Amino acid sequence: MKSPFGLAMAMLFCFSGARASFTDADKQRAVTLHNNYRSSVMPSASNMKSIEWDEGLATAAQQLADSCKFEHNRAGQNLYEGSDSADLVKQAIDAWHNEHKDYNYDSNTCGPNAICGHYTQVVWADSSKVGMAVSSRQCESGMYIVVANYDPVGNYAGEKPYKQR
Repeated sequence: MKSPFGLAMAMLFCFSGARASFTDADKQRAVTLHNNYRSSVMPSASNMKSIEWDEGLATAAQQLADSCKFEHNRAGQNLYEGSDSADLVKQAIDAWHNEHKDYNYDSNTCGPNAICGHYTQVVWADSSKVGMAVSSRQCESGMYIVVANYDPVGNYAGEKPYKQR
């Protein structure tokens, strides 16, 4: 028999602007998207490691996401703001990856007035672990914050994210 209290709590959760924590499916999707993008870099990479999920990095990411501060607190970190949707994880990783359009591998630079550091962290060859989180509530901006922490950290000034094959 279903409890009316449980149903009421579920409804409150759904309509309060709160989000559930990362599910196993979210974790797998995050890892798969990262690895798909990492395996399809152009020019192709000779030293790209696979990414795997790390709970410690995810816990740290959750703390930052829940603070609702849209600011980096460590190296090897990507941030994203988005509205509530079932695909917020995919939206974030896709947005970071889409910066590849402004990145020139040969010169290791971004186009004028462009940002591409999120992309270079996603494809940083030596990074082999990721932990992500989404803020458990809407922030004052009305948005949710997505945080991804990577280890080993990447984006060292003057270094390319990977070695060309």
